Amino acid sequence: GRGAGTDGGLLGMLGEMQKRLPQLAGATAAESGAAPHNVFYLPRLKQSLPKGSLSRGDESTIDLLSRIFETVFLDDSIPSEIRDLIQYLQIPVLKAALSDKNFFYEEAHPARRMIDLLSRMGWEQRKGADDPLFQAMRRNVDLVGRDASKEQGAFAEAVADLEASIAADDTVLESDIAAPIAAA
Repeated sequence: GRGAGTDGGLLGMLGEMQKRLPQLAGATAAESGAAPHNVFYLPRLKQSLPKGSLSRGDESTIDLLSRIFETVFLDDSIPSEIRDLIQYLQIPVLKAALSDKNFFYEEAHPARRMIDLLSRMGWEQRKGADDPLFQAMRRNVDLVGRDASKEQGAFAEAVADLEASIAADDTVLESDIAAPIAAA
């Protein structure tokens, strides 16, 4: 066999892990906060792989993303339900970043845009799990998490749906969120 190069090895392994993610759709808010121990955690991925199986590029991609996700997890201004949703995106986002090097350079990259939208929506305190916007967030995270085959397309679809949901939800005041985003 050969090492886990980005061409298949690592991506294939992530695809397998993705299939084992708990389903979000239809889960109640309590269930969707799946027991933390079975949640994929990016920084742990690197330690779990055999030494030398990652290319330098893959390694730095994982490190950078670990930092991004860690920032989100530690941000108490984002409600825990939304942090759980963002946590669910770690594998799909990692796969997107590994297969598309523009991920780190394009702010409009659909996978980046999705994390950005979710964290931004998280800044406004939501009304709870039955809030239509939260439902839209969960539906779209599930879409991206489940559909490993058309990843980039799934992200783009999800972002379009989230943006439509935000537009429909007139409580989103651009001026209110400009400050925290600038600060971040």
